[in-house]
Amino acid sequence: MDWNSDGEWDIVSGDREGYFNVYVMRDTVLEPHLQYPLMDLTILDVGYNSQPAVVDWNGDGKKDLLLGTEEATSGSMRTRRSTPGRCFLPFDSVEAAGQPIFLNRVNPYVFDLTRTVSGT
Repeated sequence: MDWNSDGEWDIVSGDREGYFNVYVMRDTVLEPHLQYPLMDLTILDVGYNSQPAVVDWNGDGKKDLLLGTEEATSGSMRTRRSTPGRCFLPFDSVEAAGQPIFLNRVNPYVFDLTRTVSGT
């Protein structure tokens, strides 16, 4: 995915300790930006066994994070919406039927499951 919108492929990754890690491609070299800092310079810790997906979750044209985690009792799926300048807002729970999604070791991926069936 293109994290910094420069036309180059970059890598985003979670890790066992819960950090959100970014590797930015500069020319032909990946530069690590491990343990991504927030605007206040604190480190973005999304929860144990983090699994991020970058997506425009709310359709505002900005890259948001869809985050899977493993918490002490159960995993959860949360979003962290971005603002201009890639400052992330506090976590929001992802809900289904009005209830937060709790699964063990959540690993979110985002797809459009809408399918067009052509006539024969």
